Amino acid sequence: MGAARCSGFASGGEDTRMVVIVGATGTGKTKLSIDAARALGGEVVNADKIQLYDGLDVTTNKVSLDDRRGVPHHLLGAVRADAGELPAASFRSLAAAPAA
Repeated sequence: MGAARCSGFASGGEDTRMVVIVGATGTGKTKLSIDAARALGGEVVNADKIQLYDGLDVTTNKVSLDDRRGVPHHLLGAVRADAGELPAASFRSLAAAPAA
């Protein structure tokens, strides 16, 4: 797990910190992200390019509402499956709002 401190301030003037969790498939990133978000009072922003699409929940092992344990999740099923491939710039725009 890596942690990155954002250099700016959130809109309310408070210091903004971000924890980034990366790793191979099946290593427990989802559980760790939920545990960390609960401990830190944070939220989870998905960066999986397939889980971004609506549907495919079983295929992508998308975390269920129950397993999220009340932690807000962003960019899970945020794009219609028939929308086609999402360009990187569009993903950046979608991810910028919850990460701010």
